[in-house]
Formats: sequence, structure tokens, C-alpha cells
Amino acid sequence: MNSALVAPLLRSGRVGDVGSGAGLPGLVLAIARPDVELVLIEPMERRVDWLTEEADALGLDNVEVVRARAEEAQLGEPLDQVTARAVSALSKLLPLTAPCCAPAASSSS
Repeated sequence: MNSALVAPLLRSGRVGDVGSGAGLPGLVLAIARPDVELVLIEPMERRVDWLTEEADALGLDNVEVVRARAEEAQLGEPLDQVTARAVSALSKLLPLTAPCCAPAASSSS
């Protein structure tokens, strides 16, 4: 349930879930927000296999599973937002995930 609480905070676009492991919050968010593309980033092969199987079984066509550590992920397109659950302290997590994200949009005056 706590994973679903994040769903209204997501903007449409690409959202990365770092350390997806058991699919929390990534798979839950993919179900709750079919308008958002979820990129599940997980380094462990057996978890990647499980995440892929579950996304397929649930018919989630808005899920991409990437086997990599966050700092090594080759994503093609940058992420608009990132989620993580029990991965690392925020002071370590931010430098790992920031390179995966698109620069903030600037407004002209």
C-alpha cells in the first residue's frame, strides 16, 4: 500500500525505480499509473528475470527492466523522476541517480 501512495506524485514520462528487487514500488506504480513508463533498474540477474516475468504476466507494457547498478545503467533516454526504496542513504543515492535524470526544465522570462 505504501508504494501506491507515490502514484499521484508521478508526472507522465519516464520514471526509474532503482533497486527494484521485489517490484516495490516499481511494479505497483506501473499498475497504478499506466500513463507512466517505468524503468526498473536492478543489478541481480535472478531479480531481473523475476521482474520481467511478473511484468509480462501482469500485461504491463509500460515497464522496461534494466539489469545494471544505477551508476552504470545505459538508459538511452534520461529519466524524468526516480524512485528508490531501501537502497541507500539519500546522501549516497542522489549522486548515483542524478546522472540518469534529465536536466530540470528552465523557464524563460
